[in-house]
Amino acid sequence: MKRPDDAPVDEAAIAEAIRKLRPEEAEHFLRQLERAIAKRRLQLWGYLAGLLVWAVSMFFALAYYGAADSQSFRAWVFALPFGGLALVLWGMGALAERMGRGAPPPPKVGPQDGA
Repeated sequence: MKRPDDAPVDEAAIAEAIRKLRPEEAEHFLRQLERAIAKRRLQLWGYLAGLLVWAVSMFFALAYYGAADSQSFRAWVFALPFGGLALVLWGMGALAERMGRGAPPPPKVGPQDGA
């Protein structure tokens, strides 16, 4: 089933609509677009950092588990990599949300009523 947001985008119509904006509105639109791109980039880096933290900590968990005494319970070490992953994803997600928050729209400037 096709979702409504999968509709084809008419780039020429979007470019024409942007050209019709006032300079303040165009600048605001550009800032919002740059902020959204930066947010997505930070989210991607968060996923990659989380994957790296998980892989490295899982390696050390396996090494610790393999070197531990067989009489003691050491399975808890396998929870630590997922905890580290969760912390990285949560932190980067919070940072990305803070970065992605938009500035208030520019003030509406209309015709001045002189009396």
